[in-house]
Amino acid sequence: GYVSAVAPNGLRGAEIEFPFVSVGATEHAMLAAVMANGTTVLRRAAMEPEIGDLARCLIAMGAKIDGVD
Repeated sequence: GYVSAVAPNGLRGAEIEFPFVSVGATEHAMLAAVMANGTTVLRRAAMEPEIGDLARCLIAMGAKIDGVD
């Protein structure tokens, strides 16, 4: 039950459209996006309060995130 992934050349920003709203998927995509080179756009992302909390936490650590209330 484990998944192992590597990105030998680093992560690259991308446009990600979720097939359905998912808090866990949104959180994981945000965490990967802040480590990626370039811009990442998340479409149909979850909007629960904990997503905003995570975004504000990442911003406080230096991430550049738009669209957070």
